Amino acid sequence: MRFQVFALSSAVLCFSFAQAETTHMTIKFAGGSVGENVYESNPDGSFSSKTKLAIGTVKIDSELVGKFDGKRLVQFVANNTSPT
Repeated sequence: MRFQVFALSSAVLCFSFAQAETTHMTIKFAGGSVGENVYESNPDGSFSSKTKLAIGTVKIDSELVGKFDGKRLVQFVANNTSPT
């Protein structure tokens, strides 16, 4: 009985400490910063990636959100804004 209580409480603690991981990248071109990308992955398999670039007068915004089931991508939505 004590082992079952210990196992259950350990599992609850593991899930309560699970949190999102965030990676921030600065994008450089010709020595100067022209944008950034922020990627966030969550313990439930969901993720988001947001990119902003500005090279001269050209501005690009991109967002990708989705979900993995293990190593398999099961859903995603991509939104992009770029010059015409």
